Amino acid sequence: HLNKLSLADIDSVCKEELLNCLTVIDQQGKLPSKLQLAIDTTDIPYYGKTRDVFVHHKQSQYYYRYLTITVVNTSFHVLPMIVKPVSIFDNLEDLVEQGLLEIQSRTSRCIEKILADRWFYTVEVVNVLKKHNIPFVIGGKQTAKVKKILETCPKDRTITSLPYTMKSGTGQTTDVILHVYW
Repeated sequence: HLNKLSLADIDSVCKEELLNCLTVIDQQGKLPSKLQLAIDTTDIPYYGKTRDVFVHHKQSQYYYRYLTITVVNTSFHVLPMIVKPVSIFDNLEDLVEQGLLEIQSRTSRCIEKILADRWFYTVEVVNVLKKHNIPFVIGGKQTAKVKKILETCPKDRTITSLPYTMKSGTGQTTDVILHVYW
């Protein structure tokens, strides 16, 4: 029967079921008061013949991409709050913005911090997180400028924290604190 559902139908079912799980966990008093969230994308191979806006293509591979936002507090079971299909027309900062607004509409819990990998290391995503006043940790990309900074940092297993200005390809900038650990 899943073959009879469109991706929009599956998205609707996911939202409803995740919201039901969240409600039950919240009613049982098991949802942390401050949420630590991880944002990631997951690619699922696609082998079908028909293509639509949700089928991504890179080199000779086709896949569906999903944005996930998951509660990852320690001493708490991992709980996906958002599983959203990504179309080829979506941009990352809009997806993050929509995900945060959806979480805020689902729960009154405070978002303590967001963790993300290098795919989210963009000026636009950082500005969305700053706009919502959410602390974040994002794995950095080793650009030429970052590599120069790395060369000057001690390699003695200490953390070096430096002010850093990220720049986008369009010339936008944003200030962050770069933490370097060897």
